[in-house]
Amino acid sequence: MTFDPTKPVQTRDGWPAEIISRKRKGQHPIVALITCPERTEQAIYSYTIEGRFYSYDLNGLDLVNVPEKYVRWVNLMRWDSGLQFVTVHGSVQLAKDYLVPSGAHLIGCRCVEFEEGQFDE
Repeated sequence: MTFDPTKPVQTRDGWPAEIISRKRKGQHPIVALITCPERTEQAIYSYTIEGRFYSYDLNGLDLVNVPEKYVRWVNLMRWDSGLQFVTVHGSVQLAKDYLVPSGAHLIGCRCVEFEEGQFDE
């Protein structure tokens, strides 16, 4: 996933971060305020345009985008033949308003919440 400094960020280790400037001169133009859970004060660090603390290696202090959370409604359906299928909708109202095709039956509707890039086994 590509780093986007205009979206919410955190450190690679999951610490809260806030970009306070993207205009610093030099190889580390991004300046961010980092909240370390073990400390009472915040720290200020500078980063490359890619969100790297060090330009040559990955680090726990690197900035990454906070995974976006999604909520979708899934209609579970079954054809008369027994074959099952789903439709995915952006709101509960769209799921309710979905016209079930002829020869199909709505089994149920479920709300699914997930983060971008999340894969459960």
